[in-house]
Amino acid sequence: MPKAKILICIGTMGRPTFNRCYESVLKAQKAFSQKTDLHIIRNKSPQSEWLNCMRKAALGWDWCFQVDEDMYLYENSFEHLYNFTIRKSRTMNILNSSSLLYDLFLEKKIGSFKIWNSNSLRSLKFKNVLGSDRDIAKRGEGLKLYCASKNIVLGDHDSAPNVKIAYDKYYKYVDKLKKFNDMKSISHILNFLDKKRSGGCAVSDAAYRGAFDSSTLDVVIDNSNCKDI
Repeated sequence: MPKAKILICIGTMGRPTFNRCYESVLKAQKAFSQKTDLHIIRNKSPQSEWLNCMRKAALGWDWCFQVDEDMYLYENSFEHLYNFTIRKSRTMNILNSSSLLYDLFLEKKIGSFKIWNSNSLRSLKFKNVLGSDRDIAKRGEGLKLYCASKNIVLGDHDSAPNVKIAYDKYYKYVDKLKKFNDMKSISHILNFLDKKRSGGCAVSDAAYRGAFDSSTLDVVIDNSNCKDI
């Protein structure tokens, strides 16, 4: 049986997290039992544009790992997610498989690190919409293409490495929650970030201001609800 052709794509806007991300990818690539090529996609915005560039780069490949520049992958990340995906592909038509990441700022598990079935991705295009991952997964189901997920952490996620990124990230995060009318989650994230900024950290304060400015809700801050998010 011929070996699979596997591409690794990193999308970058030149943020300060890129170098550490790149180094982690090289280590994971070296530890991976499969042969891969690495492709870097630079300065494509919004996110849908870089993902569509990834989609084009993946033509002719069997599988494509999607790596955002704020991910620091563990050494076993490619190996673990690829093996899981191959097992799942024996019983379902895979669009993508994903694992969890650990967010260094939020101190919690989030989604997600992904591998795409390049052939399945040919029939779909990323749209410039909030929640583009949900959108493409929903459209994929209409084509009988499905997403598999593994409840394991395979890397760290650096959502707030500096003040500017923290503000932008959590502004967009709350904007996405508004689209899906997730009012309880908006209240929860505001409560959590308000408590977190009480320590006097400028990054935490910027994250709170981004989330608050994005919100049009009259939310009462209640720190007693701040446990996990």
